Amino acid sequence: MALRGDDRRIVALQDAYAGEPPVTAVPRPAADVTGSHAARVGQHERRSMPRILEHAVGRPRVTEELVRRIRDRSLVQVVAPAGSGKTTAVAQAMEALECPVAWLTLDEWHRSPGRLLDELALTLEPLVPGLAGELAGAGADDAPLLMATAVGSLLHRRRAVLVLDDCHLVKNASEAVAVIATLVRRGAPSLRVVLVGRTSLPLAGLDLEATSPDATVGDEILRATREEAAEILRARGSSFEVDEAVLGTGGWIAGLVFETWRGQAAGRSSDDPLRDYLEREVRPRLESDAVEILVVASVFDEVDASRLKMLGVSDPGSFLATMRDAGLPAVWAHGGLEMRLHPRIREVLLDELRARPVASRFPALRAAAVAYEAEGKLEHALDLYVEAEADADARRLLPDVIVSVVERHDVALAERYLAAVSLDPQPASVVHARMMLASIRA
Repeated sequence: MALRGDDRRIVALQDAYAGEPPVTAVPRPAADVTGSHAARVGQHERRSMPRILEHAVGRPRVTEELVRRIRDRSLVQVVAPAGSGKTTAVAQAMEALECPVAWLTLDEWHRSPGRLLDELALTLEPLVPGLAGELAGAGADDAPLLMATAVGSLLHRRRAVLVLDDCHLVKNASEAVAVIATLVRRGAPSLRVVLVGRTSLPLAGLDLEATSPDATVGDEILRATREEAAEILRARGSSFEVDEAVLGTGGWIAGLVFETWRGQAAGRSSDDPLRDYLEREVRPRLESDAVEILVVASVFDEVDASRLKMLGVSDPGSFLATMRDAGLPAVWAHGGLEMRLHPRIREVLLDELRARPVASRFPALRAAAVAYEAEGKLEHALDLYVEAEADADARRLLPDVIVSVVERHDVALAERYLAAVSLDPQPASVVHARMMLASIRA
């Protein structure tokens, strides 16, 4: 790779940490886990290893298999459908490994390589103190892949494990996948990377040994055995017959936890069990107006009283209490006044909202954008203004966002913004951003 003038940044980063000893411990602030997966509750929790709750059943068979593969390989992918117990299994394996762990749960925001690298820097900060500050000070010429190369080089002699959860959300973002692949390559042999998601990342051709059978832990390992299913049901106080539960769920962990198969014909399976859970166990308990609020509120990553009021909900407290009583898979905070939906449940609801005509979903999208803008989350706001086709709002906000996007070398994102938002005349910041883009393409 021809680094041109940017090689100075790599050298500066490497020199800054050249004399530091390997890290021997990393603090592990924990985020609560509900059900079979971590429903994220905020920025800091997203960068934390989920806490294994008391009711979670240990599965030594799965833990030992994960530990063996992580010790033997620089890269392991844990791939299985939603609700398979992937996150809990990996968290239990991390406890058994007893080595420094950095954990990042991904979402759609991380499809942008610049955003992903920024978050990775904060996640890896305990391994390389000062790293986030160094990257924050990087210049416009420091492209994400170049900086990922530098970060990986700094980590290659530091024995640690990096876990990236919900990787399927960036599968189709080739530049984000390239950032992850670069970090894996340059972090080897000391850094171990575990990729967790519903589908594997497309790593073929990226010089990574990620395609052999031993590099992937799949559903065939994560499915509960009869003995494990019995323990899970016992821990939940369920009297459901074990053999019927195993036959009905195929060992699917969420099916056992939620007991969604009670009263159904044995042997029935589902391509999307969490959607089935929402349809069978949550919606029937809600009035139609509560269902509508829930669908509309899915535009927010976190739902609290102030945001519900922006959606026109007159009694947010009553609505949130109703959601808790309905058994909605979510993490609850602030005494039940804030909820963060299980990521897959939110995805289902968002799909339903986005299937509606733009005019129908416009009020919810714009309300969320206004809230994000008020909170200073300008890119979040601009994303929603563009999706809502709120042209006036998007034109107003674009000049405040576009330069920082280009400076991160998020070329595709910048081009999408510029194509979607027409400005005449163009403010100086937009003209500057276009000139930077032209220089990057040259």
